[in-house]
Amino acid sequence: FYKLKLINYDGTEKFSHFVPITIGDHVFEITSSFYNNEDGLIHLQFDYDNYEPVQIFVYNSIGELLYNQKYVAAQPGVNYVLLNAIDLNGMNYVILQNSKEQKVKKLMSVK
Repeated sequence: FYKLKLINYDGTEKFSHFVPITIGDHVFEITSSFYNNEDGLIHLQFDYDNYEPVQIFVYNSIGELLYNQKYVAAQPGVNYVLLNAIDLNGMNYVILQNSKEQKVKKLMSVK
């Protein structure tokens, strides 16, 4: 990620929002995931290499399925998804899969 800095002629500075940068070919991987207690949303970012829909699952540490969203539209490059998953607590696992492979990332949530 990069944050761009704009310096005006009068010396004032302004920063942009975070800008994702990808170098090289896109691969299928979860690049970021975090749970926001305030809004009850899982913020998921993943890099993808084709247009095939993906499925997203969230499991707790004892294997109970907490969230399931099938056929999420995706495209090559960086993809962002917000998941409404209220009441997560402790260690959880986000699983992202397509018809060929599956990626797993730990997701810690504390109340």
